[in-house]
Order: sequence, then C-alpha cells, then structure tokens
Amino acid sequence: KEAGRLKNIASSVQRQKPADGTEVSSVTCGDDLGRLLPSELVKLTDPALLLDFAKRFTERGLLEYELKDKKPEGRGPVVVCIDNSYSMSGSREVWSKAMTLALLTIARNQKRDCRVIHFDSDVSRTDDIKFTEDVEMEQLLDSMAHFSGGGTNFEKPLSEAAGAIEGAAEYKKADIVFITDGECDVSNGFREQWQAQRKELGFNVFGIHVGASGGVASRVLNELSDKSVGVADIANDVSAHEAFSI
Repeated sequence: KEAGRLKNIASSVQRQKPADGTEVSSVTCGDDLGRLLPSELVKLTDPALLLDFAKRFTERGLLEYELKDKKPEGRGPVVVCIDNSYSMSGSREVWSKAMTLALLTIARNQKRDCRVIHFDSDVSRTDDIKFTEDVEMEQLLDSMAHFSGGGTNFEKPLSEAAGAIEGAAEYKKADIVFITDGECDVSNGFREQWQAQRKELGFNVFGIHVGASGGVASRVLNELSDKSVGVADIANDVSAHEAFSI
C-alpha cells in the first residue's frame, strides 16, 4: 500500500519534468513564421520586398529552420543504499522499502539498471536489477524483504556504491540515493576520498534522512550528498518527493 502511494507520486513528479525540447537540424522551406531565418524576417521591414515575401509565404517557400526532437541524453543507473540498522525496524523500514520500489519504477520506465545496497554496520546484501531484461517479481520481493538489523556505518555502503560506478562502464552517470535514519560520523580520510570520487566520477548523491528532527537532515548526510532532505514524519513525506526528480 505504501509503495503504491509513493509510486503514484513518483509518476506525477516525472510527468511534470520539462521535456527535452528540440534542436535545429537543417534549413528547409515552409511558412512557419516562428522558425524563419533572420534573412527572411528582415524582408518584412522593406516595403519593396514585402510583396515577394507574401508570395513565397503563400507558396510555403520561405527559408526556415528544420527542427527535430533532441535525442535524450543517456542516463546512468540508480544506486539505492537502504539502511537496515535496528533503529529502522518497523514503519521506517516499510517506508524506506516503499521509497525504493517507487524509485525502481522510475528506473524501469527510463530503462535504467538499478543496484540496491542493504547496509547496517556493513554491507549485508547487494542486488543488481536490470530493466533491460525480464525482472522476476520474486527477485524484487526477496530484496525488499531483506532486513539485517545491525548497527550503522555510512562509509561501507557509500564505498560499495562508488566502487560499482568506478569499476563498471554501465554504471557511469549513476544517481545514488542514500536512505537512512541515522547520524553516523565518518573519518576525515573518507570525506576527502568521497569528495574526490564525486568530482572524478561525476555521480549525484541524494540523501534522505528518515525521522529527521525538525525535518532537517543530519550534518553528515548534508556533507556527503549533493542534495539531502529530512523527513520528520513518514506519513507526511512531501519533502522526500524531490528524490523522484532523478
């Protein structure tokens, strides 16, 4: 039920995204005043050329730009890191898995592969879901049902995500979504390495802090993410919907 609600929201956000638009491909003849070349438009200011302009307009013989739809830029996979620590058990776990399923819906529609990384104090499970192939429902259910319930460590799942992007060509241009309810410190060495990897590999990181006090994401999550949101109440999770714009 929760996944269905968030999937509907995800679809709505995606529909509201601006279209890729068009680009000029060549020059052709026609009568579209909005696409005329400047050399044709300037004739409208010269009374001596106005009659010729009108004649060619009726004959659809004016020079104009030919437009074509822009080819969509290739999008990388979606890497979702889900906190499976003990404090996530219950409604927070259900919500985080529902959010993941909604993100998987976007990935499927955009033909983007997805990697799901479950973590607590270590990476407890990794699932690769390729939407260019048939995905078995049992695979999704088995992944979402996993819960380890340990401690919390941010460095290991983020290193796993960056390693996947660095080590496989198909994971270039990936978006990382990091879902957690914890405040977990990281070493200065990891901070420096993480910033260098983000710059070198060009991936984007979206952090979601579940149960954030006052709806403000933790300091560490802010530092590690390009953008982060705090969700104080998972029953009123409007701020987390920004993640669906990926």
